[in-house]
Amino acid sequence: MARLQNLAHLLNTNAVPNKLEAASVQQEIDGLASKIAKAKSQHDRDVLEKQRKCYRAVLSPVRRMPCELLGEIFLLAVPLILHEDNRCAVLNLGRVCKMWREATLYARRLWSGLALEPYGQMSYEEVVSWLNRAGNLPKSLEFDPNCDYCDCYKGAYCNSTSPLLAELLIKGPKIDHLSVSVLNTGCFKGWLESFKPAGKKSTSRPWDTLRSLSLTVHQMVNSEWEDGPVAPSRSIFKSLPPVTCLHLYLPEVEPYYGETPGISIPKVFLKRLTEFTIECTWPGNHLIELLKGCVNVETLTIVFDGTTPFEDGDAELAALLKNPIRLPKVHTLRIQSVGPGAKILRYLKTPSLTTLELGFAGWKKVDDNNFPKVLSTFLQTSGVAKKLVKLRFYNLCVSGTRLRTSLSGLTSLEQLTLDKVTLSDNLFVAGTPVQKIPVQPHLPSIEHLGLLELPADGAKTVGFSVLKDRTGCVPCMVTLSCQRGFTYKEAEFGVYELKKSGMSLRIIPPFEH
Repeated sequence: MARLQNLAHLLNTNAVPNKLEAASVQQEIDGLASKIAKAKSQHDRDVLEKQRKCYRAVLSPVRRMPCELLGEIFLLAVPLILHEDNRCAVLNLGRVCKMWREATLYARRLWSGLALEPYGQMSYEEVVSWLNRAGNLPKSLEFDPNCDYCDCYKGAYCNSTSPLLAELLIKGPKIDHLSVSVLNTGCFKGWLESFKPAGKKSTSRPWDTLRSLSLTVHQMVNSEWEDGPVAPSRSIFKSLPPVTCLHLYLPEVEPYYGETPGISIPKVFLKRLTEFTIECTWPGNHLIELLKGCVNVETLTIVFDGTTPFEDGDAELAALLKNPIRLPKVHTLRIQSVGPGAKILRYLKTPSLTTLELGFAGWKKVDDNNFPKVLSTFLQTSGVAKKLVKLRFYNLCVSGTRLRTSLSGLTSLEQLTLDKVTLSDNLFVAGTPVQKIPVQPHLPSIEHLGLLELPADGAKTVGFSVLKDRTGCVPCMVTLSCQRGFTYKEAEFGVYELKKSGMSLRIIPPFEH
């Protein structure tokens, strides 16, 4: 009985046993095993088995898991920016036992990001206390009013206002990234007024020292959109802090608009940016004008809506075909929901590009046979055909023959991802004796080939069967997934033959984007 009392703290907690305690627990397990074997009734065996499970749990490797590793697991269980339910989940993890509490505190990234609800229950002191647990890690705040109507332009209370957020940005801890959603620019201007310094302009508030800002404007209200060349002094962008990372999501132009609204971002502001995300589907050359100022941007993301805002026959665009906008420092270019042909590439020149990701709009399922030529011209104009390292296509319908021509010559390409790509004919084909290359397109540096969301016969249309003849190239991992409703097995792809050519295969389940 004394020994059981000595082990009680192990049975009732998640404490880690020492060597002597572990030996005692093992003796109890062995003794229970003997008793179970001798038990005469099922009831007795069940009772003894339940006791044995409790002792086995004491010796579980999970108990000896380092706090660092346990904290990393907790990080995978919640998003980076925590809403109220996520915060409750983190707190509940820390209530399981002392060890788990220590693990949550050790994983400082759990405390580095908060989403503030318009009618949330957290006080200023609670938010500061939460963020302080992140230590010196960069901290993030997010605010979305989560409403679709506001009468603030009539003098009513603005739904985008958050006194708590204003207080945090005036005197709270240093914030690295802020994500704000507003209904319109009038709401945003009112929001800015809520923490405008009364006296001399400040430069030391959390708002003034932001590194990154994400601004989403949901609606276009005619009487409230006060931006553009007609009123540059009133531009909302003149009031933004000197961030180096900007994510800007502008609303669609409403049908009743007589003239296309303007947008004025000071050149000195654009020149400071090293990362820029822009969603602007307004007709005209607004996007072109913004890109001209992005001379120091290194990571550029452009979001469309499946159409192109550029007008054929425009004199400025015609000139850019001969002398594209030069973005000297862009090494990563992502274009999302672009329309057929990816015309934006015709107006850009990126001599430092190493990563290119192109996602196409999904509403038009026809072969985009103009795109391969546009891609080839863009890579040649930028001078990066032999420098490109990563290339990804998403939601593209194209001729394999035409795409093969565009990919040929990309000798530095290490990662190629075809995600939800439909090919009308084979991409990979056997080379001819004249070419002296067994497989075309010749991609000698490919280390990872992703063939994701393939249709039922997708492996055939890719030309997967000829890859086993690939020689004289670096080893390559092929990641394969099919669309829902279909399954692939490794035996279908000649895994043994692939290994002989330096290729390995893994099949993963389909996933939602």
